[in-house]
Amino acid sequence: MHDKLNITVEPAEPEFIQRAARYRANGEWLTEHGAPWFAQFPGKYVAVSEGEVFVADDAFEARRLASQKHPGDEPFVQYIPRNNRPRIYAR
Repeated sequence: MHDKLNITVEPAEPEFIQRAARYRANGEWLTEHGAPWFAQFPGKYVAVSEGEVFVADDAFEARRLASQKHPGDEPFVQYIPRNNRPRIYAR
């Protein structure tokens, strides 16, 4: 007996596409302007929303602060490591 797998691709909702674009734009902003924040806040989480940076001890709080100030935006949240050493992942 062979079961068939049917995959259906539906167009994304316009609201989802807009939210994803705002999230991506906030991430790109952090990539371009984040160096001073990375040096200033090691061990913290930063959220970027509409070009404004919010810093907190955990990701949920950083996102909450950004969403409170810019409720229509989709914040990008990133952890800033305490040190800039190379990381080795092994199994």
